[in-house]
Amino acid sequence: MASPAFFPPSVKERKILVLLYADDLVLLSLNRIGLKRMLHSLLEFSDAHLLQINYSKSKIMVCGKNSRTKHTWHLNGHHLEQVNTFKYLGIHINNNLSWSHHLAYIKLLAIKTLGQLKKFFYSRGGQLVRPFFNLYVVKFLPMILYGSEIWGPVLHPALEKIQNNIFKQILALPKCTPATHIRAELNLPTLKARIDLSYLRYWQKLTTNKSRSLVKLCWEEQLQNGGWATHFTTIATSYDLTDNFLNNLNPRALRNQIFEFEAQQDNTAISSARFSSWFPLFKTNHEWAPYLDLLTKATLCRAYTELRFQVMPSAYLQGRYLGIPYANRLCVSGCKVPEDLIHYMLICPLFRAPRNKFLVPMLTDLTESQSVVFLLSSDQPHIIIATANFALAAKKLRASYVKKL
Repeated sequence: MASPAFFPPSVKERKILVLLYADDLVLLSLNRIGLKRMLHSLLEFSDAHLLQINYSKSKIMVCGKNSRTKHTWHLNGHHLEQVNTFKYLGIHINNNLSWSHHLAYIKLLAIKTLGQLKKFFYSRGGQLVRPFFNLYVVKFLPMILYGSEIWGPVLHPALEKIQNNIFKQILALPKCTPATHIRAELNLPTLKARIDLSYLRYWQKLTTNKSRSLVKLCWEEQLQNGGWATHFTTIATSYDLTDNFLNNLNPRALRNQIFEFEAQQDNTAISSARFSSWFPLFKTNHEWAPYLDLLTKATLCRAYTELRFQVMPSAYLQGRYLGIPYANRLCVSGCKVPEDLIHYMLICPLFRAPRNKFLVPMLTDLTESQSVVFLLSSDQPHIIIATANFALAAKKLRASYVKKL
């Protein structure tokens, strides 16, 4: 089939007539005449070698300026449909070279997959964060990020929202919770960081590849023409990575470099966020919070999480939603003081019994602020369990008291 009469496209002066992968075949031509000649040549080849063509799966796509022009295509008496989008090796390609169809496909796949994971979370998963998180990493991410070396920079913002929202639901946190805080609690990289990592690993493969493969030729041509390949340099620069330094990093070191760089940015954002003045004191590193594994009772884990994020049911939280001034977010017990975290944990008379039982035995010679930080930042199992038990008991007592008002 190597004939100029087929008008094949070229990459670095190499003519590209066909793409082959397993039993998939793509014919490439710059015009309709060339493609019709290739189709008839394919039919002759198939007949000569006793091969069968799956006509129902065979499609025609016209890309470029004339992509909207519809032509009639036939092969051996069979009509071949001209389509605007086609799924090739798991990637949806549009005739206008946009990613709109692939984005719609990924979002639908994400919603469907997360629905299955949430069903597991609320049933066999026992509403525990760790099993859900593990399934998210091994099942959801590989499906959603497949081919991200190609489409990643275009589509990741839409997918980022999906990741942020699902973990707010799993941790039972309000929608106003900043994504930076959640990522720090779970040691969860952004999807952008994961996509950038796959991009840069692909860059390493291309730059160290000494062959003259089609992919390498496309890479070189795009670098010369200022195409998509130049985006790799932009990504590397955003992580303070030079070309030489990047090529000398092994895959694990590159992964650590990117994730640690992002974690530092998240920590900076957390320290200046208005969401909670306490959380930066509890979360001094970007690692998985130990209590998420230790507290195997979902209600205990949720109550403890609410304290750490300062979103437990309180006048403080309600005032945040309603725009009530801080000084007017008064405790429901009748105390004429704001129902903030210190008051909730250490002072409120409603919670005297669980406080004396669970918290007081662990507090000695500490100020009120030091006590709160000590209780909610410790990685000691007995402190975490006692604080969680207080949080759950206080939550129940407050709900009962408010119900009677």
